This record gives sequence, structure tokens and C-alpha cells, in this order.
Amino acid sequence: MSRGRSKEKDIQQAWRRELSRDRPSDKTAACLVCLEKVEMATKNQENLEYKEAISQIQKTLMGAIGELKGIIQKNEQKLEQQISDLKEDNKSLKELVTNQMKEMDIKVNRVREQARMNTKRIYEQEKKTKKLDKKTVYLEDHSRWQNLRLRGIPENLSEGKELTEIILQWVQKVLPEIQWTRFDLERCHRVGRRNLKGPPRDVLIRFFNVRKKQELMNVLRLKPELLKIQDAAIQAFNDLSEQTIAWRREMKLITTILRDKSIKYSWGTQFL
Repeated sequence: MSRGRSKEKDIQQAWRRELSRDRPSDKTAACLVCLEKVEMATKNQENLEYKEAISQIQKTLMGAIGELKGIIQKNEQKLEQQISDLKEDNKSLKELVTNQMKEMDIKVNRVREQARMNTKRIYEQEKKTKKLDKKTVYLEDHSRWQNLRLRGIPENLSEGKELTEIILQWVQKVLPEIQWTRFDLERCHRVGRRNLKGPPRDVLIRFFNVRKKQELMNVLRLKPELLKIQDAAIQAFNDLSEQTIAWRREMKLITTILRDKSIKYSWGTQFL
């Protein structure tokens, strides 16, 4: 393309030199026409070369665009395949999670049901245990029903004299219409270890006949002034289990009100 242009320029320069010479006008006109034709040919040649260059560039661009389209299509296909694979994996994962959640729900429901049943069993067992405890307390109190506790008997009263003899003399005084003997008392002894600085120990008496013990208690309720042994004021209690004593302490507020209102009451057993 550059060589063609240089030749055209050489021709144009040659024609211009010829025109500069002194020649007839017809020749000059002819030369001018030729020069115009040469210029037009040159322009046409340049236009053709430009068109060819532009066409070549267009072909190159179209080829590059085609290659880019192919690459883009391949990438799109890869992306579509990857997206499809991800969707499939997501679907499989979702199904797996759904199945696991269903299994977990089943297991949780089983555990809840088992916990509910265990709670019910524990509640029933606690009810039975409480009932058995109350029955045990009742049986223990029943076994002690023949016992009587005396509190406040000085320790020195039994020194040099058998404690049973002192108690027999006292019960004979309280209930003289009955002839008391040693055979009426199954046992008679103090409870616990002796503490020289503390109060005297309680005396526990067990009667062979619970009826005689009950008659003695009835007289003491009616005649509290008989609660004395050799000028020592004493107290008489039924021998009860620790649970029953604690239960009666809980009822102290009620019994205090009853006594303040001069309302008579009697102790029974705990509700079974």
C-alpha cells in the first residue's frame, strides 16, 4: 500500500513539472485532465485499500467475537452443568436432612414419651413410698403404744434404789384401785447417756397391758397434780416416733388456737 502511494506521488510530481513548462494550452488542459484522473484513481485505490483493511479488521473482529462466543458458550455450559450439579447436590442434601429430621423427631417423641412414662412411674413410686412411710410410722407408733415416757425424774432418786420400785409406787398412788406388780411393767429404764450438766434423762416404761397404761393416762389428764414423784414435778408423754413428733410440731399453731379457745381435742394418727 505504501509503495503504490509513492508511485502515485512520483507521477503527480512529474505531471506538475510538465505543467510548469511553457506549452500550448490544449496540452495543458489534457494534462490537467490526466492529473485529475490520476488523483481520482489514487483516491479510488486508497478507498479500496481502506475498504480491504476495514474488511480485514472486520473479519478479524468477527473471528475474535466468534471465538469469544464459543468460549462464553462453553463457560455457560460449564456453569449450567455446575448449577445443575449443585441443584442435584442440594436436593440430595435436603432429602438427607429431611430424613434425618424425621428420624430425630421420631427419636425425640420416643424420648419424650419415655420421659413422660418415667415421670408417671416416679410419681406413682413416690406416692407408694410416702404411703409406705406413713404405714411404717403408724406401725412404729402402734408398737410403742404400750410405752410411756416420764420426763423430769431426778437422776439421784434412783440411786441406791431400783427405778422400777419408784415407778411402781408412783403408779399405785395415781391409780390405787388397781393392784400394780412388777409383772405389769415389761421394762423400765432411762433413755440415752447421762449428762451431769444437762437435764435428767427420760424414763421409758413399757406396760404389758396397754389398757392399764391408758387408764393411767386418763387419770393424769384429769388430775395433773398427780404428776409428781417425791416432790419433783414430772411430765408424762406417749412414746411416739420422730416422724409423728415432727408432725405434731407442725400442728402446734392449730393446737395453740384450740387451747386458747378452750376447745378440747385429741391426737390421732397421720392421714394414710
